[in-house]
Amino acid sequence: MMRIQSGIATFLLWEKRRFLFASTLLNGLVYCAGGHNDTGRLSSCESYNPEERKWSSIRNMNIKRSWLALVSAQGLLYALGGIDDDLNATNTAECYDPRNGKWEYIPPMKTCRDGLTAVVLNNEIYAIGGDGLSSVEKYNLDTKTWINVPSMNERRNGGSACVVDGLIWMFGGNDVKTVEFYDPATNKWQVSTNMDRQRYVPCVLSI
Repeated sequence: MMRIQSGIATFLLWEKRRFLFASTLLNGLVYCAGGHNDTGRLSSCESYNPEERKWSSIRNMNIKRSWLALVSAQGLLYALGGIDDDLNATNTAECYDPRNGKWEYIPPMKTCRDGLTAVVLNNEIYAIGGDGLSSVEKYNLDTKTWINVPSMNERRNGGSACVVDGLIWMFGGNDVKTVEFYDPATNKWQVSTNMDRQRYVPCVLSI
């Protein structure tokens, strides 16, 4: 592992270079999964402890996937979709339990998705968009089933989403500058505004 000294702190870089990976937070750790580099698609995953400033490898996912989505819910990680090692969009999904260090498959999504984004709201995981897609589906963590929800107003590949005040806010995507939100109470998407410019793979965060 490489050590980089800056003017204010020392940082550790992970061993594997990753492009089009996914990341999320769980139990105070940052988890990064999948992606690809010059060796091909990756199934490997790592966690970062900000208190110890240390990266640690965790068990690989069951398949190699890049351009995936990763969320945390009920103490587990969920990896959704992406591009598999055969360069096809996949509908497979799996979850990681840090207590036993294992990845296990969950029921597949209804639609193959790469370049999707995902959020958790009201005990459900929403898989949103993807390459050429405006469709959305959600996974109920109790019933362990996927159902379709209304599609967005735009097709969004490489968009980003976050949850604010019980609404799902969706930003950008390839050739898209609109912002829209989904209200589970009305089960509808509504366009809110336009950003100043199109943003592909933007980063958004609710605080």
